[in-house]
Amino acid sequence: MRVLYVRWYGHVTGNELIRAAEVGLRINQQLQPVGLMHDVRGTSGDWGDAAYWVEHEWIPGIKAHCTSLRNIGFLCDADTPAPYPNTLLLAKLDQQFEFQRFYSLRAAWRWMEQRTMHGPN
Repeated sequence: MRVLYVRWYGHVTGNELIRAAEVGLRINQQLQPVGLMHDVRGTSGDWGDAAYWVEHEWIPGIKAHCTSLRNIGFLCDADTPAPYPNTLLLAKLDQQFEFQRFYSLRAAWRWMEQRTMHGPN
């Protein structure tokens, strides 16, 4: 199971998300994972203003240079609702990948393992 696990810390803005995602494009291209797990538990911030960039730059870039990536999971705090702009950005990912939000690490890894080891159900 080739899954890249990304743990986010602190207050995340749209500009910081873009800078991290640009580096992530290179890492994904090098490692060619089949899954990507973003752990945003304990973070704050409104990074939804990066949705246009994600839709028009990151998604085409990752699809062109990391053709094996099919599955993206987001591990979130159950007690901290995501700002609405952030959910709009996540919806862009949901349209392009096998995508799921989780509130439990165990459930997130179980889902990722099912998709990366056995294919989609």
